[in-house]
Amino acid sequence: MPSSVTRHALAAGGVLLLVSGCSYLSGGDGGAADTSGIDCSPYEQWEGTGGTVSVYASIRDEEGDRLEQSWADFAACTGITIQYEGSGEFEAQLPVRLDGGNAPDLAFIPQPGLLERAASDGHAVPVADGVRSNVESGWSEDWRGYATVDGELYGSPLGANMKSMVWYSPPSSPRTGTRSPRPGTT
Repeated sequence: MPSSVTRHALAAGGVLLLVSGCSYLSGGDGGAADTSGIDCSPYEQWEGTGGTVSVYASIRDEEGDRLEQSWADFAACTGITIQYEGSGEFEAQLPVRLDGGNAPDLAFIPQPGLLERAASDGHAVPVADGVRSNVESGWSEDWRGYATVDGELYGSPLGANMKSMVWYSPPSSPRTGTRSPRPGTT
């Protein structure tokens, strides 16, 4: 798994998904943030970049606030303004925005199928070589596969959520009247 600095640079540096039809950095100086007390060395290659990046995702509430906090140092050190929008309607609204020409610069896409649709419809941009290198060195082939469409890498894994898990004890199955699942079944 990538280091904390790499994860911050990957997420905050805008590598999850670049969507076509957007200006990656739309100008502006991002404001002169006070960086005293911040170690900006992990972000030196982006120092003085400035501009604005829009990020759209399904992550909201406290988790969204923490996400924004996670890139605050990056934004302060680089002058990049990150305009984050978390939405409970993300999965439904992202295709609408893409098809309507109102795409975000970055989208944190939680479903491989939604990424495949965006890529197949020509709305996604393959990652840059530096991002590819980070993903290849920090994530297994299985994880990279979630952000790959037709052999092309479109993003970097950001996280995983366990939706459900069923625990069972094969030795207790006769006592409880249950049967263990056959291997390979779900």
